[in-house]
Amino acid sequence: GSATAEVNKGTPNDNNNYKESLSTRKINSQMQTRAKKCRRKKPYDFSNSRQRRVALQVCYFGWDYYGLQRQPDVGATIESHLFEALEKTCLVENRDTCQYNRCGRTDKGVSAFAQTVSINVRTKLTNPRGLITAESVVREGPPPEVEQPPLPETEDATPAATATIIASDTAAVYDDDADELCFVRMLNGVLPRDIRVTAWAPVSDDFNARFDCSSRTYKYYFISTGLNVPAMDEAASHLVGTHDFRNFCKIDTTKHVANHVRTIHSFTIGRTTQLENPSSELYTDADVLEFTIVGTSFLWHQVRCMVGVLFLVGQGRESSQTIDTLLDITKCKGRPQYNMAPEGPLVLYDSQYKDPQWRHNKDSHKLLMRSLTEQYTTHAMRATMARTFLNRLRTATLHTDKGGDVVPWTQVEEEMLSAPVPHHYKPLLSRNISTTVEAAFERKAKKQKLESDSASNSGHK
Repeated sequence: GSATAEVNKGTPNDNNNYKESLSTRKINSQMQTRAKKCRRKKPYDFSNSRQRRVALQVCYFGWDYYGLQRQPDVGATIESHLFEALEKTCLVENRDTCQYNRCGRTDKGVSAFAQTVSINVRTKLTNPRGLITAESVVREGPPPEVEQPPLPETEDATPAATATIIASDTAAVYDDDADELCFVRMLNGVLPRDIRVTAWAPVSDDFNARFDCSSRTYKYYFISTGLNVPAMDEAASHLVGTHDFRNFCKIDTTKHVANHVRTIHSFTIGRTTQLENPSSELYTDADVLEFTIVGTSFLWHQVRCMVGVLFLVGQGRESSQTIDTLLDITKCKGRPQYNMAPEGPLVLYDSQYKDPQWRHNKDSHKLLMRSLTEQYTTHAMRATMARTFLNRLRTATLHTDKGGDVVPWTQVEEEMLSAPVPHHYKPLLSRNISTTVEAAFERKAKKQKLESDSASNSGHK
């Protein structure tokens, strides 16, 4: 009996081998099950699906991305992740078939809180607003002027209520959107944490997120330490209005943008609105400011160029007169060589439309708030740690060159960190100018002609 017990008990190696065998068989079984599921999974048949046009509001932190636009042979972009999510959730077949438009392109490192895109997606409703039919055509230009009927005079009529008037199909009866697919939750379930869809809206079948946008708002955050903010505020007012901004942008020959006239509705400086800003001896709430720029549309790098010049004004190196001269293309025919402001603090803050009435699902919004709160907590803790480190360094005492005297850092901090105008500073209007718009397009035309001639000659060989 004891011998049998010993045999049944086995050695430790025998037990380990047995457990390992069970584990291996379990893993193999799981892998086979997954493989069968993959073999069974067929591509979604879009030919039997109805589609509708919707607007999606997208928020993203662009610090770690190569811009919004999906580009070949470029690292991760916002659109590359967005379309991967759209295709993975079978909301679209591919980009070529979904009539995709965006409010505006943001470059590498730039963020957005209200990027709006319009797109045809799969719907489970029979008769939704924006149903795609054989006659549906997305408008490739500004919407036609539609005269709105006068609103009834009621006590609860407010500007907010009148901002979303629908001109085309108000009287039509559509299926209840409460029964629609949960686009926000579906996409956020597969998107990276720093790219979120915040809302969706039913729109007409010809809605275009680019051309239907009535205004765009950008914000640029900065620390005001060492800057003459009132001088910057006064200089910013010179940028308001309709001007030729060719000296406040980067020339984009790929799109043949010949018209550089744009309208800035407002350009202000104010304090940021923060959830929480821990008290600090180094920085206070008053030190963190934001530019708010509202305009109809913007040129390539226009905001960063304008802010870059305003920083020079704040440092006492330039004046408002410089801005006036840059806006006068008869006096300044090309952009002087100067640095743009860094891209990290720039955000597309808002995009205004008459049409979309944004839908926020309760459960999806709860998950969205939880995700963004977690990210905020992470960044807030890191900022607090960096701030504490800086304040710790402020307690240091320094040995001076004069007889080895010891002085506290706080005594010389303002002098050491101030940015006086260097003797070698060259005024902006005295610098060499970049290529003019005309010269840039002329050079591009010559290059295209050379390439065409070269291709033609090689074809005759």
